Amino acid sequence: MLRNTNDLFCQNEFKSLLSYVEQGWIPGPNETRKDFHYRILQTSSNNDDCIYKKDFLGFEQVNCEISYTKKRLRWWESGATWIESCKLPYVRLKSRNKEVLHHEFIHVLRSAFKEEKYEEFIAHRVSKNKWRRFYGPLIHRFSDVCWMFFGTVCGCVLDFCNGSFYFSLLIYLGFILFFIFRLVKRQKTLRKTEIKLANIFKGLQILQVLIFLTDDEIESFSRLGESRIKTYLSLQKRKSVRIEALLVWTKSIMRKQSQVN
Repeated sequence: MLRNTNDLFCQNEFKSLLSYVEQGWIPGPNETRKDFHYRILQTSSNNDDCIYKKDFLGFEQVNCEISYTKKRLRWWESGATWIESCKLPYVRLKSRNKEVLHHEFIHVLRSAFKEEKYEEFIAHRVSKNKWRRFYGPLIHRFSDVCWMFFGTVCGCVLDFCNGSFYFSLLIYLGFILFFIFRLVKRQKTLRKTEIKLANIFKGLQILQVLIFLTDDEIESFSRLGESRIKTYLSLQKRKSVRIEALLVWTKSIMRKQSQVN
């Protein structure tokens, strides 16, 4: 039964923000602390059996349901994640491919985010294949496929009416060139941000930091110096539970690493 959200704040020493992050819960960009706890209560109250309890990127578990089937998956998709409010994310995979599973886990961890621009770029960072990491997000939205198909069909109609063959070819190549240009531009931006984050969060996997960031932050960090990024994070820690969670969690990981060494 769903409890009142106030119960969580009345508990004696309720779980710290760090423990929630370690259990695979990441606050969304617009969530307050109360909203964050309410989402956890809503989605986890009756779903203890649907949790992937293995270490992933330092998280103790990933909160989602997993099934292996081809149903509802498009022919080019190896897997997909469905995210609905008040429910655990639902992951559907065609096969037991570990890399695809980890790719979908990124979407699960970022389930409170509505950031389309770099979502697939971040998710493809789990791949060990450098070509897949770079070219994987080339076409990362279903609307991309629809527009390219519609444009090519229009080109074919023009070719038929004019007795030519080049309209459809030019439109198709135009879309491909646009996708490549967009891919290179965003990969370059993301790489600049990764380099700066690597210097700030030494010893961490950059993906452990990226999954907390919004599209705007990724793009602005690529232009800012490291000192200004640190200032931004320090100021936002007081305003954003998401940034606070990022700093608390990364500090905990670095402390554990220093103890091991």
